[in-house]
Amino acid sequence: MTEKPSGRKICLFCVSLRAGGTERVVSRLANYLARSNDVHVILLSQQQSFYKLDPAITVWRFARRENDGQGWLYYARLANFVRSTMRTIKPNAALVFGEEISPFIRLALVGLAVRIVVLNRGSPYRSLRGLLGWLSPLVLPFTSAVVVQTEQSRRILAKSRYKFCKFKVIPNPIELPQTVPDLDNRPKVIINVGFIGRQKNQIGLLRAFSLSDVKNEWELHFVGDGPDRAHLEAVAEELGISDRVRFLGERRDVSKLLSRAQVFAFTSLSEGFPNALAEGLAHGCACISYDCPTGPSDLICTGVNGVLVPMGDEHQFAMELHYLLNDTARRSALSSEATRSMRRYASERILRLFEELIMQEHM
Repeated sequence: MTEKPSGRKICLFCVSLRAGGTERVVSRLANYLARSNDVHVILLSQQQSFYKLDPAITVWRFARRENDGQGWLYYARLANFVRSTMRTIKPNAALVFGEEISPFIRLALVGLAVRIVVLNRGSPYRSLRGLLGWLSPLVLPFTSAVVVQTEQSRRILAKSRYKFCKFKVIPNPIELPQTVPDLDNRPKVIINVGFIGRQKNQIGLLRAFSLSDVKNEWELHFVGDGPDRAHLEAVAEELGISDRVRFLGERRDVSKLLSRAQVFAFTSLSEGFPNALAEGLAHGCACISYDCPTGPSDLICTGVNGVLVPMGDEHQFAMELHYLLNDTARRSALSSEATRSMRRYASERILRLFEELIMQEHM
C-alpha cells in the first residue's frame, strides 16, 4: 500500500476523468498536490478514466443505478454520496471543477466545516444562462473563492449577478515541451485538437481549408473524438478534400503530434480557457484562432505570436489561413514568438498558484 503524505487533506470534485481539458487540469493538479498532501479525487460517474493519477491518490466514484433516471431520487443519492464521502475524508479543502456541478456540491455540503473553492471551466456566458444563471449567484458567494481562467471572464461575471463572489484569476497550467523543432523540419500539417462537435466548430475549419489554393500540399489533422466526427468526414468528402484530411481520434501522444505540425487552427465559438490552443503555441505551431470569448485574446497578440480572426467571420478566417499557408517566413516568425510567449503559463508555476490559494488560511 502506498504511504500517504503527512500534509493536508484535499478533495477534488469532477464529473469524470474522460479525455478533456478540465479533466487534464484535474489530473495534473491532483498529481502535483499529492507530492505533499493526502489527495482524494471524487468523481460523480463511473466513466472510465483517460488520465493517470499518482497511486497515492484515493479515487471515489459515485455508482449510478440503471433505474436512477434524472429525478429527485438520483440527486438525493448523489447528494448522500457527496456528503458521506466528505464526512469520511474530513478534508481541509474541497475544489469543485465545473460550474454545472458547483452549486449542487455546495448545497450538498451545507453544515460541513470545509473550505470550498469553485473552479469555473467554461465560457462565463454559460454561467449567466438558465437555472445555473440564477442558482449559482445565490450559492457561490458562500464559497471561499471562485476561480476563473481569464481576466475577461472575471470582468463579465463580476459585473453581473455574481458581484458578491470572491473571484480569483488563475489560468490553466501548460506543459512546455523540452525541445521545439524548427518549422522547416516539420511536414506541412495543420492540426486541430479537441472534442469533435458542439461549439468547437470544426466544420468551419474544413470549409476554410477547402478554399486554399495550396491545400493539395498540406494535410489537415483532427485529434479528438465526438458526436460530429461522422458528419465532418462526410463534409470533407463533399468538399473534395477527404484525401487531405485525417481524423486521428483520441490520442495520448498529443505533444508529439503538435511538434510535427506547422499550423494550429482553432475555430471554436466559445471557450473558458483554450488548453489546446495554448499547447499549440507552446509547441511552436503558427496559430490561427477565432477571437471567441474567452481565452484566445489572452494567449495571442495578433501578428506577433499568432493570428486572431473576428468571431465567426468564416471568410476572413479562410483568407488568413490561406495567407499563412503561403507564407513560410511569417509562419516561422509566429512560431518563434509563440513558444516564448507561453513561458508564463508553465505548469509548475501555475500549479503553485493553485496550491497557494488552497493553503491560505483566510481568503
